[in-house]
Amino acid sequence: TFHEVALQIIQGEQDTIIVDNEDTQFGVKKGVNMAIYYKKHKEGVIGITGEPQKVMPIALVIRMAVEVMLEYELFKYEKMQRRNLKEQFLNLLLYNEVLQSDDWSRFTGPLQMKEEAVRIPVLISLENGSDISGNVLDVFRNGRYHSAQDLQCLTREGDILLYKAMNSALPELMQNYKYLIADAISDALRYMRSAGYTYTIYVGSFQSDFRYYRTGYGHCMWLKKQ
Repeated sequence: TFHEVALQIIQGEQDTIIVDNEDTQFGVKKGVNMAIYYKKHKEGVIGITGEPQKVMPIALVIRMAVEVMLEYELFKYEKMQRRNLKEQFLNLLLYNEVLQSDDWSRFTGPLQMKEEAVRIPVLISLENGSDISGNVLDVFRNGRYHSAQDLQCLTREGDILLYKAMNSALPELMQNYKYLIADAISDALRYMRSAGYTYTIYVGSFQSDFRYYRTGYGHCMWLKKQ
């Protein structure tokens, strides 16, 4: 129903309006009305009905709780959106046989992906397949060594593919990549071992050009078949 005071708070400068007299015509009852903020923008109004002096402390606590919940829910939503966008992006790189720069440019901006970054394809094949692969993938995403520049997805075969972004210089990477990868996937390894999973890990060729990510994945698949 329409609420006059809530409209005044949303459209005006005031953050809090106390109502001492009820006005049923405008849907307003006696109580306290406060703006709800998200990232310094008014997103709504919370109203607590009752004697203003008595309900003011309650209103302050509820407003804080609602703002925290709102921030958390929107954070989860934005994180899920980014995750889905990353999966779409990596699937495009892996399965589009005729790939042009225009195909991936719509992803690199929103994801802030650095094409020139060296990423190493790591394929993890679990004996029980896709039934448990999703759990391991979540461990990667929430792990200590996860980077915003990493790409990961479940392949069509149900394996886990991680394109791990590396910050080391290429000579060091060539020499120490086994140890760097071991650190990068250590959380997932610990999880799989503790859960008693049987798995095999394949490492493909380093890539720094989105056009050839399919090739790096192909090297992992060749190793798996051989």
